[in-house]
Amino acid sequence: MNGGFVIFTVHYFCRYISRFSRLVDTAKPLTFMVLNLMKGIL
Repeated sequence: MNGGFVIFTVHYFCRYISRFSRLVDTAKPLTFMVLNLMKGIL
């Protein structure tokens, strides 16, 4: 039971990291776009 809990935790942690890295990959271009828009406005 303890080993299964460890495996479950590691699996959930890896899934969370992959989701977070995907979120960062989609947020990077958006951040650049917003920065360029602010530069254009200012």
